[in-house]
Amino acid sequence: MSPMTASPAAALSFSFLLLLSAAGATNVIKIDINKILVPYPDFSDFNKLLSETGVANEINQQPSCTVLVVDNAHMSELSSLPPDAVKNTLSLHVVLDYYDEAKLKTMHSKKPLLLTTLYQISGKAQNQQGFLRMKDGGNGEVAFGSAVPGSKLDTIFVKQITTLPDRVSVLQISNIIHPSNSASPAPLPVASSPRKVLAPAAGPSLEKSPASAPAPAPAPAPAPSEASVGYGDCLGSTILTVSLGLGFFFL
Repeated sequence: MSPMTASPAAALSFSFLLLLSAAGATNVIKIDINKILVPYPDFSDFNKLLSETGVANEINQQPSCTVLVVDNAHMSELSSLPPDAVKNTLSLHVVLDYYDEAKLKTMHSKKPLLLTTLYQISGKAQNQQGFLRMKDGGNGEVAFGSAVPGSKLDTIFVKQITTLPDRVSVLQISNIIHPSNSASPAPLPVASSPRKVLAPAAGPSLEKSPASAPAPAPAPAPAPSEASVGYGDCLGSTILTVSLGLGFFFL
């Protein structure tokens, strides 16, 4: 078999091997952010919420991203938020670009960089809530913050946790970044109309009205006493006795 007749078959075999290698490489670079964070117990709360909200699955589908994680000691402020708000906040911590510590140190821009996050492509963000600002603060310090106007860059890069080069980078930051610069203000209290001052209720009068005084009840007639009955009987007997005596005297 001459080299000329063998070369097409060899080229076809080589191309097939390349396809197999590419498929194998695709399987190798597939990531699971939950498994990546398992060896780091300080971020177990963050990792748990990634699973519960479904953000972990969305991270695994990104071709390249940077996950800004927060340790357990600074996760309590998410406990009071509803599930949708927790998901939006975690999505804001996923930058759709690759940044490791080496790349951060070579950043010398004096103006903050605008970073697109997973929250932005969700379609739920409004008024730049889905963007982060990142700025080199000098002396190796890098600050992050919401891109919503008026927000502060008060979240600091702490350290690099782990990386899968050009695929996913996990960086620790100092605290949670919220989609907006502050919580929604509480509604102002509605001013109530001035209350009318009611006159105190009149107390009972100390003087009684003559008309209102009850008429005295008539005194009951005294029952005849034994003494009065005996006196009348004795008087009648005495008169009868005297009359009889005088009659005998004249006779």
